[in-house]
Parts: sequence; C-alpha cells; structure tokens
Amino acid sequence: MRQLGPDHIDSLVSIKGMVIRCGALVPQLQVAYFACTLCNDSQVVPIYASYINEPVICTHCKQKYTMQLIHNRSTFSDKQVVRIQETPDSIPDGETPHTITVYTYDDMVDTIRPGDRLQITGIYRATATRCNPRKRTLSSVFRTYIDAIHFTILQGVDTKLSKIPELSRRDVFETFAKNPATYETLVASFAPSVFGMEDVKRG
Repeated sequence: MRQLGPDHIDSLVSIKGMVIRCGALVPQLQVAYFACTLCNDSQVVPIYASYINEPVICTHCKQKYTMQLIHNRSTFSDKQVVRIQETPDSIPDGETPHTITVYTYDDMVDTIRPGDRLQITGIYRATATRCNPRKRTLSSVFRTYIDAIHFTILQGVDTKLSKIPELSRRDVFETFAKNPATYETLVASFAPSVFGMEDVKRG
C-alpha cells in the first residue's frame, strides 16, 4: 500500500490490508436511458469512470436540451465503499498506518466486515476535487481509490454472534416473560448511566 504512487494510476494493482470500515450499499448507474420530452425518442448511454455523458441534442427531432433520464429504464449495479488500512505487522516502527478507499461492486458487496484481512486486486484510480463546490476550479491534489476487481479473505473475524443459534421473536418474548425479574430488568434499562432512583424510573 505504501508503494502506490502516481506511476500506478490506471494500472492493475494488488494490495493487502485490513478492513476498518464498510459503508452502506448504494446503487450506481451503469447504463443510462434517456428519452426526448418532445418526440419520445430514446438514447442509451454507457457510463465510464462514474461520469454521465448526457446527450445535448435529440438525434430524431434535433432539439437541444430535451433529453431526460428515465430511471426505471436504466441499469444500476450495487456499490459499497470500503476503507482498508495496513495490517499491524506491515507498519514500520514509529509510522502511522496508511489507509485507502476501495469501491466494491455487485457480487463483492456486503461480503466482508471490519476486521477482515484481505488481498485486493483492482484498478488504482485518481479523481480531481473542487476547491469550492460552487466554482469550477479544481484542486491540484487528487483523491485516490481502488476499483476492486477481486479480493480474497486471508483472515476473517470470528465473532461470538455467529455461534449463537437464531431464535424467533416469539421464543425471545416467551423466555423474557418467564423470567421473574422481568420488571426489574425493564426498570434497570431506563437511563442506566444514572445510579439508583428506581422509584422515579418506575414512574
């Protein structure tokens, strides 16, 4: 991860790291479907590098700025943002760990969790950022990320929750109702950081 530099942009790279954060699943447009609001003619535009090349002129009626994006006719894919950090054994003494953003797609989304150690293969990308969202001026410092193509889980997280058998909601309620200390448990769950004052918590 530390060896990645400007020479590796738009190149196939492979890194090892540990997952420290997984974002929510979001839809990403893959093929945009545009329809003319005047003649209803359609155009299909593929997406490259997350940019939509919106058609300006309708190829049928030759009118400008009449093409409208039709969401339910377009093609979307799943996307998830994952934050990867260097593994503790690869960090030099006295150095802070490096991190990088990885974008996963389709079958790769929602298959890893924080703590997993991975080997990721993907395309090293760089994108420009704006100095001010209201201006067109771009910053000279680019933001880098990796478009994941494949990853291998080298070491997964073994949590205790995976060993607990799933119970139905009815079983949980019945077990809770049979407990003679149910009322005291409910009282203790109100403002647990406040010691005592059980009479106030009972209402």
